[in-house]
Amino acid sequence: MRGDVAILRDVPRRRPATILLVLGGLLLAIGLPLAHLHRTTDDARVADHAGRLLREPAVRRALRQEALDAATREVVAASGLPSGPVREALEPVVDPVLGSTAFAAAWRTAAVKTVRRLVDDRSRTVRFTVGDVVAALDEVGRPLPAPIARFRGAADRITVLTYRRSAAAARTADRLHGLAGLGLPALIAGACALLAAVVRGPRRSAATGAGLAAALAGAAVAVGLLLGRAAAVGRPTDPGDRDVAAAVWDELLGGLLPVALVVAAAGLALTVVALVLSGGPRRPAVAPRSTVH
Repeated sequence: MRGDVAILRDVPRRRPATILLVLGGLLLAIGLPLAHLHRTTDDARVADHAGRLLREPAVRRALRQEALDAATREVVAASGLPSGPVREALEPVVDPVLGSTAFAAAWRTAAVKTVRRLVDDRSRTVRFTVGDVVAALDEVGRPLPAPIARFRGAADRITVLTYRRSAAAARTADRLHGLAGLGLPALIAGACALLAAVVRGPRRSAATGAGLAAALAGAAVAVGLLLGRAAAVGRPTDPGDRDVAAAVWDELLGGLLPVALVVAAAGLALTVVALVLSGGPRRPAVAPRSTVH
């Protein structure tokens, strides 16, 4: 009888606690990627990511190929010379430029500008040109390498990378960038909601629920990342493009996966501890038998 009374007494406390648990889990699942996005699009972090990407062999190969193809096309169009000799003349220039410290500094600065264009909904076509490199070299006070200095006037016409997007994609990028600043507040609010559920609800079940909510939030983010990576890497048909997509994904989003797994593991640990401390699943109370004399 006492067990039944205790259960009935807990009923008014379960509903608010359940709402808080669901809300806390959702806020964690939303806050984790938003907070990571906010950190990733910070100018200093963008420059660091760009520097590490430049050292990736797949990215270096793709960048070299694209720059050489674009420069050859522009010089051929301007001079009317055959593409073979032009390409042969440019090939010795590309590797020293890409390997120079001046280009590395320029690449980092230009990457920051490119990300700013990506999060600007007015920019439908994001282009990374030799002109970006030239401007970045000027900003960091480095001279333009002599072999390509005479092509400075045509620098903006030599496109290294191009990304075209729809108006909807541009608006989405702008909105995500605006929401990214809410990532940390969402994480704090989610943690507070789970704590409030434990304080307000029945301690045994609420602590177990808080652990499960955190575990599910971390697992959902981890699964989403794995599925997103598979889709991003599997979309290009060229193996080189797939290698580049994998390198970019891992550099920009790879750091979120261990964080999500840590949240999931912490949630599972809390669930196990709550169950152990509560003595396992509660057995229904059995009323004592009355003795008839």
